[in-house]
Amino acid sequence: MFYVVKPSGVVSAPTLRLLNKKMNAHFDEDEFKVVGKDFMVICKVEDLDFVQDKAKMENLCFAGFFRKDNAAKMFALINLILTFICMIMIGKLG
Repeated sequence: MFYVVKPSGVVSAPTLRLLNKKMNAHFDEDEFKVVGKDFMVICKVEDLDFVQDKAKMENLCFAGFFRKDNAAKMFALINLILTFICMIMIGKLG
């Protein structure tokens, strides 16, 4: 179990990944003190701010990779409409 002792209480999770997700933070395993089978860290408010900022900075790099690009969909839709109009015009002329 991983435990974080903070001024407002104690947060625990069975894995480091779940703890980071629960706290919106990025703790490393070497930041924890081993107590028996468990891992524990004592944080002040400033420490928590730093760890949460570290998580935000880590996600900042990948934010642009998952943007949706609607240009291809718009081009395909316009192409389909123009093709339909051309077919109707050819049908009337022929």
